[in-house]
Amino acid sequence: MKKFHLSIAFIFIFGALGGLLFGFDTGIISGTSPLIESNFHLGTEQTGFITSSVLIGSAIGALSIGFAISWGPIAWLLIGEIFPLSVRGIETALGSATNWFANFIVSQFFLTILALFHNNVGGPFAIFAVFLFLSWFFAAKFVPKTRNKSLESIEETLVKNYNNKKDNK
Repeated sequence: MKKFHLSIAFIFIFGALGGLLFGFDTGIISGTSPLIESNFHLGTEQTGFITSSVLIGSAIGALSIGFAISWGPIAWLLIGEIFPLSVRGIETALGSATNWFANFIVSQFFLTILALFHNNVGGPFAIFAVFLFLSWFFAAKFVPKTRNKSLESIEETLVKNYNNKKDNK
């Protein structure tokens, strides 16, 4: 059984902070809406537009921060470290192309999935949450620890593990 590393948990906890920050932003913005309306003598439509604009900005910021400090860079780091030196260039290019293709697929089918859930945005994001949960198990079980290791020692460890599994079959 592979030992659970706290660093994996920290990655996902910091990723969840993005959602927490968005919730905090939402509370602050909603609480200040009546003050903005009365102090600047705005109508309901103008206040609604300002509130929704600020909420969209804070949602984008929270998503960007949460993703940038959690799962976002892992795919790029993983494809840069996991392949043997002899094929690293071509395999990193293929891994990068696969990552971009997956991003393209998600962006192409998002509106279709949204329509399946009757424009309830919680549906697609629930699907994303399931994949995030699955990726957490993938990272905990299959992604080796590479901190303070050279690329050559990582390659040696992966080859040794592969050969051990092959011999056990």
